[in-house]
Amino acid sequence: MSRKRLPVWRTLLIMAADLLAIGAGSCCAYWIRFHPRFTELVPVRHGYIPRQYLDILPYIWIIWFAALRFENLYRRRSRVLDFNVVRRILTGSAWPC
Repeated sequence: MSRKRLPVWRTLLIMAADLLAIGAGSCCAYWIRFHPRFTELVPVRHGYIPRQYLDILPYIWIIWFAALRFENLYRRRSRVLDFNVVRRILTGSAWPC
């Protein structure tokens, strides 16, 4: 399989999709954690302010983006999916944790 140079717009689209997925995942995690149906499983012991979670979302984006960028996932020369790409995704995803 030959390596082609990806167009800039495609790389930017991948970055935007990643940031959208990270934001959606953060919102889903918030909803699961504080929805009344789920708080019975893990009770909320202290009060919480929903606005604080929205305030830290830009920092979450920056950390995740930096982790994925650090793993070279946004190189313009890349195969779509191979073992090295999957390994870099897993490593980049574990880095912020």
